[in-house]
Amino acid sequence: MVKMFNYTGGDMMDMELVTYKEKNVQMSMLEVISMIVIIFGVMYGIGFLNFLYDSSLYPWYVNHLISPFTFFVIILMYAPARNYCLHLIKSLQFNNFKYYVTIVITTIVLLIYLAVLNVVLPHGLGVDESNRVIEPTISELILYVVVLTIFAPIWEEIVFRGMFFAKLSQRFSTLSSAVISAFIFTLGHPLTVGSILYIFGIGVCLAYTYKKTNNLLVPIGIHVFNNSFYLLLNFQL
Repeated sequence: MVKMFNYTGGDMMDMELVTYKEKNVQMSMLEVISMIVIIFGVMYGIGFLNFLYDSSLYPWYVNHLISPFTFFVIILMYAPARNYCLHLIKSLQFNNFKYYVTIVITTIVLLIYLAVLNVVLPHGLGVDESNRVIEPTISELILYVVVLTIFAPIWEEIVFRGMFFAKLSQRFSTLSSAVISAFIFTLGHPLTVGSILYIFGIGVCLAYTYKKTNNLLVPIGIHVFNNSFYLLLNFQL
C-alpha cells in the first residue's frame, strides 16, 4: 500500500522558511577565509603605510581599532556574515556553572604557561618596548581597555573559533583544526618568539574549550581574562 502525504500551502511555506533560515546563517569555508584575509589585509596594509610615515599617520591606539572596525564593516555589509554572527551570539549559554569553572581553570593554566615561558625563554615574551605606551591619557586608556577586554575577545572568538575552527572541524580532526586555526590566529598579533609560543598556545586552548563545551561564551571569557591580565601587566592598572 502506498501512503500519500498531502502538504498544505502553509506546510510548504514553513518548510521553505526553515530552509531559508538554515541557508541564511551558513557561510562556506571560502567565505570565512576571505573574511580573515580582508581583515588581515586591511590591518597589515594600513600598518605598513603608518610604518612608512614613521608611525605619524594616526595615534598609537588606532592600531587596535583597525581589525574590529574592519570586522564590523564586513558584517554590516555582508548579510551571510552578519546572520552567522547573530546566530553564534544567540547560541551563547549562560546558565551552567561548569562553563564559568572551565573559564577560571583554563585561565589559571594559561597563566602558568605564561610564567613557564618567561622563565624558559632568554627574553621572556620579548615585548618590544617601542610598541608600549608608558603614559597614555585617561581617554586613550579607557578606549584601549574597552577594545582589548570587550571588542577583541568577542570578534576574534566569533571569527577564529565560531567560524574558522568550526569550519575546519567539518573537514579535519579536532587537533588539526585547533592547530591550523591557532596558527592563523597568531598571525594577527605582534610576532616575537615568546608571543608566537604564547598566543599559539592560547589559540589551541581556546579551540579545544570551544569544542568540548560547544559554547562560545567559554573562549570569550578566557580571552577576556587573558587580555585583562595583559593590561595589568603592561600598564599596572
